[in-house]
Amino acid sequence: MVKTSKGTLYIVLAAAILALIYFFYFGTKPVVRENSNVALASYTNAEGQKWQIPTGNYQFNVASAEKYPRMVIGFINPLDVKVGDTQKMSISINGDAPMKRVWAEIETDNSTTTVELSLVATSTISAADIMKQPYLVDANGWLVVNDGKNPLVQNIVKIAEASAPIMQYRYEGEWTVADTHTRTYHTKFNVVDTANRSDSMLLAWSDPTCGFDINGNLLTSSCSPASGEAVGFDGADMYLNGNVISVTNAGSIIAYNGGTNGGVKINNSGHVSVGNGSMKQLYMYLVDYDQDGYIPSLGSGILTNSASSWANHTRLKDVAGKGTTVGNYQIPASTSYDCDDYNNNTYPGQTAWFTGAIVDSGGTSNRSGTFDYNCDGHDSAGYGGGGNQYAQYQSLYGNTTAGSVKSGCLYSGPQCNQNNVTNSNFGWAGQWPNQSSIAACGQSQQYVLPSASCSSYIGNQTGCNSVGVTTLTQGCN
Repeated sequence: MVKTSKGTLYIVLAAAILALIYFFYFGTKPVVRENSNVALASYTNAEGQKWQIPTGNYQFNVASAEKYPRMVIGFINPLDVKVGDTQKMSISINGDAPMKRVWAEIETDNSTTTVELSLVATSTISAADIMKQPYLVDANGWLVVNDGKNPLVQNIVKIAEASAPIMQYRYEGEWTVADTHTRTYHTKFNVVDTANRSDSMLLAWSDPTCGFDINGNLLTSSCSPASGEAVGFDGADMYLNGNVISVTNAGSIIAYNGGTNGGVKINNSGHVSVGNGSMKQLYMYLVDYDQDGYIPSLGSGILTNSASSWANHTRLKDVAGKGTTVGNYQIPASTSYDCDDYNNNTYPGQTAWFTGAIVDSGGTSNRSGTFDYNCDGHDSAGYGGGGNQYAQYQSLYGNTTAGSVKSGCLYSGPQCNQNNVTNSNFGWAGQWPNQSSIAACGQSQQYVLPSASCSSYIGNQTGCNSVGVTTLTQGCN
């Protein structure tokens, strides 16, 4: 055992933890940084969404499940341009047959321009070339990150070596910019080979939103997360069904995990295009201090390689109310936000009833000291004040035998002398007949149960008054 001072131990532990964590904000506060020296230009699209692109040269790697032709590397110089600038671009394509046509379509604010690309170089693909690619796709369409340790990369290389010689064709082109791109900026690369096989890839620079459904399917045709933004899906495999994720900006991350394969499945000509950001297998947690599964806001979270737990956080897949896509994340709608993240009995939709006020732990909210356990903004009386009071009573004290209720016998002697008593009011003893005394939240008072009956107490006022009466404490939520 190595002995160390308490202070040194804390420093070592802190360093170890920080090595495992990426902090991120679900909003516009970038914290994660990769290649942060890249200068960015910021714009707003037609939907009012903020988006960014690098101001200088932009190189990206492409991963897809296409056999051939397959786009693998692209280059645009510069990516951010103004009217009158010359923009150059190139795309490298792997294939077992020459290309018939390669072209790009650039959609800007008011027009679309087609740029024909010309062949400038041809080379034979070697195993070493494949090993240099940071993102690959296996034979079943699953994304493989080539981090130098992944054994799946060797399998991909062996399959490639066993096939016919594969060539790489590099095409280049340029155009003079004639329109702005402050609202709309899409670049689509297209290729057709001499065997009439084709591939295309849309890079939607001005579309930052990456929305997923509850099964992990990317809903947008293409997306490009902002600098420092972590986007992803938690708890199931991510599926790209003919759409494209463009990890363009410095520090942007596409995080994925879970499911059968714990990865990203690329179907139907889907693509992953990675530039200054990265694709990483990480687990996503949102702040949830009381661990009730309801997050207090669309606030901060943690990306980590730990799938088990994280203090004061809940895994994104376990967040209550999930199923509504908001912004870039699979999170609950705003109506599901926790109004008190320091009491795990307090959350939207709480149906239980409580006889004591909310007590916060570890922090304080404006619900502390109230009975607003269901986050509707009211101290809602549990029973005795409405038509469902019997059901509310049952939720606290269990079932009682249903029957005619004769609470009127408590106040009207003559009714106890009748052979056929039919009054069916019940509730707080002072409530009938003048409706003047419903117990407040947390207060105790006499209550007439639904099973009370005076029919066997004809002429016996005292006996009649004692039937079905108890003392209850008002429950609220």
